[in-house]
Amino acid sequence: GLLSLVSRTGFAVGGLNPGEVLSDIASISLNRNDRAWFLATVRGGRVTANTDKVLCSWTQANGAGYFLREGDSINANVVKTLHVPRQARQSDITCPVVFARGPNGVVAENDTAIYQVGVGLLKLEGVDIPALGVSLGEIPPRVACGFNAALCSFAAMLQSSPQSNMAVFENDTVLARRGDGAGAGAGGPSFGTFLGETNANTFTVFRATLNPAAGVNASNNEGLWADTQGATELIVRKGEELPSVGAGIVIKRFLRFQILSFGDLVALVQLAGPGVTAANDLCLVHYYYDRLYFPAVPLLREGDPAPGCGAARIATLSRVASNAVNGDYTVLASLVVEAGGASAANNLALFRGDLSAVGAAGRIYRQPVLYLRKGARYERAGNEVITTLSTSDLNLEATGALSTGLGETINSGGQVAFSLGFADGHLGLFSGAP
Repeated sequence: GLLSLVSRTGFAVGGLNPGEVLSDIASISLNRNDRAWFLATVRGGRVTANTDKVLCSWTQANGAGYFLREGDSINANVVKTLHVPRQARQSDITCPVVFARGPNGVVAENDTAIYQVGVGLLKLEGVDIPALGVSLGEIPPRVACGFNAALCSFAAMLQSSPQSNMAVFENDTVLARRGDGAGAGAGGPSFGTFLGETNANTFTVFRATLNPAAGVNASNNEGLWADTQGATELIVRKGEELPSVGAGIVIKRFLRFQILSFGDLVALVQLAGPGVTAANDLCLVHYYYDRLYFPAVPLLREGDPAPGCGAARIATLSRVASNAVNGDYTVLASLVVEAGGASAANNLALFRGDLSAVGAAGRIYRQPVLYLRKGARYERAGNEVITTLSTSDLNLEATGALSTGLGETINSGGQVAFSLGFADGHLGLFSGAP
């Protein structure tokens, strides 16, 4: 369909004061098919450093308009800082905020919160947590709310002793707390710091460190836990072997991770061990919901043959995206330029697969297949040869968590958004499904 202009720098949006215009636009999401949200900086008029960040929404019918800005009040609390908002699919946004100290009795012990459009304050620092017998502490500027607005996963500090002053939550449920045992699967140590969270359906997966203890060292002090089986359990830990890749090869680092609506997990990991070098140390791995019966399966690894690309090999796994609803995923990868393999003219490829496919017959769909490749032809007016190929990095959290509510490159219907450049110098933004 036709593209619609949402907004642009130098322009005003509905609700701003006279003379105010946008000077920067960031954190854009359109995870609901009739409403986009974005965080913008404004200038002009009487804007100050205390009022220059604005949360805006856009609809086809009404265009772009200001919804909330720094300096506005929520329940008589003055907003000092708007953090990056998250938009659940087919829902509005959830946004961590910081309140100005002073007005309405706000102090350091109650100045952070999670705000959700249509609900109000979901969480407020300083409020008692009956299950723990302590008050909620500082809420970090991240929250996972990408699947459903009713499912909010986040980590927060607790107003308690340093040994137990952090926890990870799924709505009001405490999934884990600093100092608590990390489960038999983790060998008995306790949770340290919670590093990132994401969710889907009724499941939350989180990344955490382990406190120093016997048998815990830098090579095995981190893991991914989830509540897919009704209780928090370890899914995978640094230092664990990945037998399907090779004997003695272990996980060194977690780079990306996402839980899917049916309980499976996909993770981009860095490997270490015999034969592992910088040329083959990244691997995309699929962990099944029934982990006791089905081993982890590598989907793509650097250095391995590139599916559908002849004798070409994977050089770098650049960007991974997946749809938490139905399990579609994409991987943007570069290919090794070498004799008999890829050349500089065709050394980029976009792969896709479907992790929801079940049984032996579904294996071919779970494994990645070639979707687009640099050097191929794309039917269009003008030169058809693809010279550049890219996907957005807007959905990449620093924590490694995917589908937290940032803008997505693949939707629940499996449609993928990507950009292409052509030999005649033209660039285009495209979307498509298999």
